[in-house]
Amino acid sequence: MAQWNTINNSKIQKEYLDKYLFPSITKTSIKNVLNISTNFKQYLVEQGYVENNVEEIVADLTPSIIHRLNQRLEDWERLGLHRPMDITDEEGTTYLTWKHPKYFEYTGRPPLSENYSEVTEWMWEHDKGKFLIVIASYLKLAGASKIFFTDGKGDEGVDLIAALTRGMFRSTYIFIQSKWSADQIVRETVLTEYGKFLVGQKTTMLREYETALGLKNSPDGANICYIIATNNEFLENARTNASQLGILLRSGRQLAHWLSRNTTLQKLKEADDILLDNLRRDLRSNIAELLIL
Repeated sequence: MAQWNTINNSKIQKEYLDKYLFPSITKTSIKNVLNISTNFKQYLVEQGYVENNVEEIVADLTPSIIHRLNQRLEDWERLGLHRPMDITDEEGTTYLTWKHPKYFEYTGRPPLSENYSEVTEWMWEHDKGKFLIVIASYLKLAGASKIFFTDGKGDEGVDLIAALTRGMFRSTYIFIQSKWSADQIVRETVLTEYGKFLVGQKTTMLREYETALGLKNSPDGANICYIIATNNEFLENARTNASQLGILLRSGRQLAHWLSRNTTLQKLKEADDILLDNLRRDLRSNIAELLIL
C-alpha cells in the first residue's frame, strides 16, 4: 500500500490533477457533476493508499487541490479555450462539467465541442511525422489557401509553410515548426527552434519557401508569422519567451479546440487518407487544394 507523508503533498496533488482528473474531464464519459473531494478520495483508493489515511489526506489536501484546479481552469480561458468544468456550490468542491445539459445556463460559460474528446484522441494518434496532418488541417480551417510540407533534412526549422491570400488578413505568410512530444515544451526548445529559423532566413531554402508562397510578389506587403505547434503544452517560461520574441505558440488543447469547433472527426479522418501519402517536402504540391474540411 502507498504511504502518505507531508513531503509527498505536492506530488500527490500534481499527479492527481495531471494523470487522473484532467485526462478524465474532457472525455465524453465524464459525469455531469463532479465532487472533487469524492473524486480525489476515489483516486487515492485506486492508488492503494492506506485506508485509514485516505480521509485525512482528503481533508488536508482538497483546499489546495481546489486552488490549483481553479488556476488551471483560468489558464484554459487565458488560451482562448472553454473551461471543461466550473464551480457550482458555495463550498467550492462541486463542479458542473461541460457534459451537463444546462452547463451554459448554470455557469454562463460555453461547453467544449461535443467532439472535442474524439478530436483530441485523433490528434494524439498522430506521431511525429503524421502530426503534420493535424497542423495542415488547422491551417486550412484558419483560411490558408496555400500549404506546403517542408519537413526534412535542412528544413531550417520549418516543417510547414502557408499563406493567407484572401480576406482581411491576406498577405500573411506562416512558417511552422512542428514539435510532437510526450512531454511539455520547455523554453530551451522554443529558443532553439526559433534560432534555427532566424539563421535559416539567409539560406537558399528560405528563399525557395518565399517563392512557393509568392511572398516577394505580394502587392500589399507581407506579414511574417512564425509558429511552433505541439500536441502537448508549453511551460510558462516557454510562453513568456515566445511573447517577448514574437513567436506564436499553439498547444494541443488549442489545436483540438479549433478543429473540433470547425469540422468533424470524419472529415479529419478523410484528411488522413488524403495526406498520408504526401508527407514529404514538395514545394510544387499545394495541399490546401486537396483538403476539404
